[in-house]
Amino acid sequence: MNNSKRRIAAVGTTAGLALALVGGIAPLAAQADDATPAPTSGAEFDANAQSLLASDDAVQAVGVDADGKVVILATEKDKNLRSSAPSAADEFADKHSNVEVRYLKGEITSLSSNDLVAGAGYLAADGDGQIKGACSVGFPGWTPDGKPAFISAGHCTDDGASTIAAVEVPSTAEANGGPGFEPGAVIGELGFSQFGGPNNTQGAENDVKSVDISVYDVLNPDLNLIPGVTDWSSADSDDLAASIVSKVTAVGTADFGPIARSGRTTGYTTGDVTYTNLWFLVDGTRYVHGFGTDAHSDHGDSGGAMVQGTTAVGVLSAGGTLTDGSEITLGADLIDGLALTGGYSVLLDIAEPTVATSGKVTPGTTISGTATPGLTVVVTPETGDPITVTADDAGNWSFPAPAAWGEYKFSVIAKDGGYNKSDAVTGAVTIVPAAPTFTAPANPTETSVSKVTGTGVKGATVTLTGDIEGTATVKDDGTWVITVDPAATYGNYNVSATQTIGGQTSAAADLRFDVIPTAPVITAPENGATFTEGTTPAAVTGTGIVGATVTVSLNGEKVGTTEVVAATQTPAPSASAGAAALAAEANAAEETGTWVIALPAGLAAGTYTVTATQAIDSISSNAAEVAFTVEAVVAPTTPPTTGPAPKPTLPTTGQGDATPLALGALFLFVAGGVIMASRRIRAAKNS
Repeated sequence: MNNSKRRIAAVGTTAGLALALVGGIAPLAAQADDATPAPTSGAEFDANAQSLLASDDAVQAVGVDADGKVVILATEKDKNLRSSAPSAADEFADKHSNVEVRYLKGEITSLSSNDLVAGAGYLAADGDGQIKGACSVGFPGWTPDGKPAFISAGHCTDDGASTIAAVEVPSTAEANGGPGFEPGAVIGELGFSQFGGPNNTQGAENDVKSVDISVYDVLNPDLNLIPGVTDWSSADSDDLAASIVSKVTAVGTADFGPIARSGRTTGYTTGDVTYTNLWFLVDGTRYVHGFGTDAHSDHGDSGGAMVQGTTAVGVLSAGGTLTDGSEITLGADLIDGLALTGGYSVLLDIAEPTVATSGKVTPGTTISGTATPGLTVVVTPETGDPITVTADDAGNWSFPAPAAWGEYKFSVIAKDGGYNKSDAVTGAVTIVPAAPTFTAPANPTETSVSKVTGTGVKGATVTLTGDIEGTATVKDDGTWVITVDPAATYGNYNVSATQTIGGQTSAAADLRFDVIPTAPVITAPENGATFTEGTTPAAVTGTGIVGATVTVSLNGEKVGTTEVVAATQTPAPSASAGAAALAAEANAAEETGTWVIALPAGLAAGTYTVTATQAIDSISSNAAEVAFTVEAVVAPTTPPTTGPAPKPTLPTTGQGDATPLALGALFLFVAGGVIMASRRIRAAKNS
């Protein structure tokens, strides 16, 4: 808050100082080709930085630039002494090939002053109302219990002595060309501040508790805190909210790249981050952890907002000028500072969610939309309890539609884990019952249809329209029945069904079905019959509905049509359709008659399938089917006509030709007679 100069030193940086920040500053000494490089990160780098800061008062900061060089920022004092007595920075640079020393015109100082600034300026006063100085609002925020607050730099409070904050009238601020220090409405009172270590002590390098942070509780209910950074272009109207140039949607850590800052002295300026993870010693008494940039700033800009894109990364803490006239602006790390405040946080702009679902929906179906991934989405209906869901990694959220008929209106917000939430968006759908379902008739149905059945919502009125009309109430078991009187006969039918309950009518369910005649009966040939070539059936015969037209196909090829005639008539094969009036019109009982259709003659061996359908008024039945087989004729085997007759190889046990037997008998008779005569002669001689 005062004008005293403050020295800065870096002790633990792990990323660098951009050359653009310090371009044109000559290095302290040429590097020896064979010198070893100095470490650029880790414990050894931190130790070197700490040693340089402790051993040489001229050293203001030690860091690493974007080219990987270790850069020592020192005052011109070090440059002037170099010719007579090498400094610690000089010696360190001479020993390492990747070290450069660059010079500052003087020490880096805090940028508070008695001039009033802010990302919209404020005046800080003590408990007696004595204005102690002017600084800039960093970011609107929240107290630990969700009340409004704002965040700035700790050094702006004069170690906690400035307990009251009041708005500086924007049109009178230096950023708008005015003299500044024109107080407006009181904002509130100090809630917490720390500059350096705990209790405003010196702190230490590499200690994240060395910060520059203050928070004020906003007690003025007329103030409207907005999560955005002003570019001061609307200061003439005293309404800086009219020139919000950057919303604040997140809190993060500064990284190399573009940065913007806003304050009550120089307004809105941009530059690049050239130091990251930087420790600096302000006024030689207070360590602060933060980053550096070449964005222009001046006294009174302290505490002002520093953003990269829409991410809040710091509050402006200190600054200085290099020998070439370029500036160094230093920001205090916002995350480190907030961590010590006991729960204060930044007010963020949360993007509004979207509602994708509209029109008519049915209970249990999805009502959906989008939001920032990971955020909590709260749906608040006009009546009933809020519904809380989470946006998934793709940013989608949804919830099931309730079972309450009629219009369902609701609002939707997205919020983070703290007190930040989006503006509300509204949605509306109409809850209607789902379309009823059909359970009968099946398609197709034979002969006639006497009722249509289905399911629906208990108590709903089902209305059937189209080729069949009627109504029914859904029973307690969820079923409904509509009687068709007179029954629907042969034909094609299209019907629709809706159900109405609670004054809401569902979408229509559609059904198409056909009422067809029964299939004819094939009486011959029999299914599975077998024939031989030359004896195949001459015709297919069967029964059907008198007056119907029968069509017969053989293996898928049409072979003929005929009309079913009364059983007392003699059907003619392949009689032409329409030869007689439809008997079905004359006989409501659908008299059964007969039919005959000739088959092709001389069917070759193979398997055959016969199908037959019958049609009435062009409405065809399902097919009747039989199959039969035709076998090939096998010719008899003919014996050989030349050569001797084969002799049997086994004795003949049956009688064939009797001549050999007769000759044998005669031979035996003669032989017997000779034997008897011989015996008688011998007997006579012996006597």
